[in-house]
Amino acid sequence: MAVHREADTRDDLPADVRNANPNQPSDFRFLVEDAGIRYFASESEDFTKACIVVYPIYEPNQWSMGCSNAITSDREIVTVGHTGQPTAKLVTTGFDTRALESAGWRKVHENVLVGS
Repeated sequence: MAVHREADTRDDLPADVRNANPNQPSDFRFLVEDAGIRYFASESEDFTKACIVVYPIYEPNQWSMGCSNAITSDREIVTVGHTGQPTAKLVTTGFDTRALESAGWRKVHENVLVGS
């Protein structure tokens, strides 16, 4: 996943975004910005846990985060959404997203698909 690169300033989560669960990954990387929404992801060192943050720039109080455990293969990792904001799916690198895209999901990054 794109989180395996050196961190820089664009990776800083907004101050109001926090992962309250200390057992989940917390070293986030910025993935992409699309339609005024910034997407960040983190992954554990052993690649078995991952999280996504969906941060709407113009509605910052409507951010959402989702995490998943026991990732063992190429697949959908987690789906998150917030009322009034697009739903997002975090997927593993290399996951075949054609079925999701045929169902109306839009790929905005190798690891992120967006629905309505």
